[in-house]
Amino acid sequence: MGRVIAAILGAIGKFLLSKGASEGAKKVIKEEIKHEAKEALKDEVKDLTQAMINEAFEAVKGVVDEAGQEMKKEANRKATELRVIATGSPNPTAPRQPDFKDYYQRKIPFRPVICKLLCFADKNPVLGKRRLPAPQPGPDEEIKYRVLELRQLAAAIAFDLLDHAIDNHSFIKSEVAFKRDGTAYMNGLQPKRIGQTYWRKPRQSVSPDIAIVENRFQPPSKDNLFAVVDFKFKNDRIDGDQIKRYDDTFTKPKVSIVRMPEDCPPCEDLEKKKKTGDAGTDTDKDKKQPRRKR
Repeated sequence: MGRVIAAILGAIGKFLLSKGASEGAKKVIKEEIKHEAKEALKDEVKDLTQAMINEAFEAVKGVVDEAGQEMKKEANRKATELRVIATGSPNPTAPRQPDFKDYYQRKIPFRPVICKLLCFADKNPVLGKRRLPAPQPGPDEEIKYRVLELRQLAAAIAFDLLDHAIDNHSFIKSEVAFKRDGTAYMNGLQPKRIGQTYWRKPRQSVSPDIAIVENRFQPPSKDNLFAVVDFKFKNDRIDGDQIKRYDDTFTKPKVSIVRMPEDCPPCEDLEKKKKTGDAGTDTDKDKKQPRRKR
């Protein structure tokens, strides 16, 4: 089932990049996503059924919906109080690249939500292919590929889908490109994309994996940015030059790194955690309320 879930996630990413901006969040749930995933898998998964496709689709939707509900429940307060729900790494002294421990220890809001989606991406990476060089190039040479597990892409799609699922009112924005003066490239409340990919960015820009805004009804800006976060999955190395560019653009106190799994609660605990209480509504206190007449 993991391969089917990954295919659904990849198909959702293509949909968000090609049609999500114009058609809006409510139309992300589309039969064409299931159809594209099924077409991608027909030669790879034996005995593939529509029931398997439907189950995988519901698994992705369920994780993202649950993350959105938890986020709105946790943040049903004034945006300036996000620091109240900010938490640091549960394991900041883990040995991977200890020189950056200040970034691991930095407190960020929504860590359980972030880690839930990182666990999902780690378990269900989108699969890609890289062509291997032929030992003796020629017209009859068989083309061979190496399969890649793209966890960063799976995470980018999951956080983008979370934003679309709540009408682009997520506190967490996926793969936003920023000018070096801190100005974000946005189309309204959605990150501006170049082509149908998350990775093409304007020249000289910086692009953390996620940006956490203080007011979710406003786009990211220097005055509306709680933190930027870079993800590092197992075997990923931290680029010191990249982190310095983040520090120069956003100021060091706003830059955080989340290593997966070191800086998250155990994934099993996040999966077992039951939803409790009301998820909150979109009539949050960070919207200005009209003054009452006396």
